[in-house]
Amino acid sequence: MNNKTSEVKPVRVVIIGGGVAGLGAAYGLTRPELEGRFDVRVIEKRTASQCLEAGYPIHLSPSGRDAISTLLSPADQERLHLARQSLPARHDGISFFNSDCKRIWHTLREPFESSLVERGDILRILRDRVKGIEYDRKVVSVKDLQDEAVVMLSTGEIIRADIVIGSDGMFSAVRKTLHPKDDFRPMPWVTCNFRLSPSFLKAAVSGLGADPRGINVFCGTGWSAALMPTHDGAYVALTVPSPMKDIRSAFASLPDLPLIQAIRADVNTNQGRAFPLYSAKYTQAGRGRLILIGDAAHGMNPFCGAGASMALSDAASLVKVLTGTEDLAEALPRFHNDLKKRADPMIKMSKVLLWLAQGKTPMGRVARGTAFRTIEVVEKVLPTRKRMQKRLDAVLADAEEAKRLDAALAEEANQAGISPVSSTSTLLEDTPPKMLRHD
Repeated sequence: MNNKTSEVKPVRVVIIGGGVAGLGAAYGLTRPELEGRFDVRVIEKRTASQCLEAGYPIHLSPSGRDAISTLLSPADQERLHLARQSLPARHDGISFFNSDCKRIWHTLREPFESSLVERGDILRILRDRVKGIEYDRKVVSVKDLQDEAVVMLSTGEIIRADIVIGSDGMFSAVRKTLHPKDDFRPMPWVTCNFRLSPSFLKAAVSGLGADPRGINVFCGTGWSAALMPTHDGAYVALTVPSPMKDIRSAFASLPDLPLIQAIRADVNTNQGRAFPLYSAKYTQAGRGRLILIGDAAHGMNPFCGAGASMALSDAASLVKVLTGTEDLAEALPRFHNDLKKRADPMIKMSKVLLWLAQGKTPMGRVARGTAFRTIEVVEKVLPTRKRMQKRLDAVLADAEEAKRLDAALAEEANQAGISPVSSTSTLLEDTPPKMLRHD
């Protein structure tokens, strides 16, 4: 490959896949200060509405938050901040419970950090900047011809490009071109996603001990459930053994425990979605002019948003490489190597964590109990968690008092026939940026 970018002839980039990774890369390459350097086309096989529908809250790890902050403009960073504030999570920790709802491990990190965000909100922010996304268009083949790459669509259209970025998920057309025999390995589990009501969240907090401000994971014998608070209730990802005939049958094999009873009583199985789990054995970052990012490169078991944060990190890293050099022949192999170094350990870790959470075998349950209790002992010994918890409790208590005062003021204003004006700010909606903002 012998490509030198120039201001006269922009680099032709075709991005296949309009998810978080693909739109993140497209956003970064189409920033105003890069005008004329890249000619970007985004091809997505789903419709625009399907892209937004296929999403649930995701957890942004510190690396994911850093990555997206390097991509977004100041105005869009503010939009993301508001979107994150709309969800109740107020720290970056996680609580693990056994099947009897006894907490066995609790971490508290970065108080006041809103680590959850709706996937749809991120996609809207990214796609508002990326113009001309070509939805409902299917790629049938991709080829690297050394001097250029060629993409063929199902309509017969042929697109010629200097770079093709495959961000089209685990069963990527670009990945199949590069590695036709390297399929993702099916895992022995299925994840069912549900959105549940505020009454379920209230019951989970008061009756089951769930943390209303963070991520909760309940671990059973061969099953697990992740619970995240949302603005209108809760999101639950229930992982059960496969095969599974339908979502309703997922509950048939589960024990009659309080958590399962609460989910079963609240859930509308017609609105839930089930996803068989797959995992890459190792990262495939691409070759030559064909680049893989996101799940197409390193699809892994879903666990606390590791995949989404990795996808954003991929996009930010790729944008940095492409915009920081004029020699693509030198830059792309370097990106491939860096991606493997970052992603391979995460693939392995996601498998280990899911194996521990599921506890399918006696050995797995013993390992889980030993690992989680050891971590909990360390957390108790160190002063960090206790100090952070005191800070969080104090500020949240002030926030609840502010809410009560606002309600009283509103009632007085209503009785006086004037528009209610709040004289105080609650933490959850209006905390000064110095207290809540880290992005």
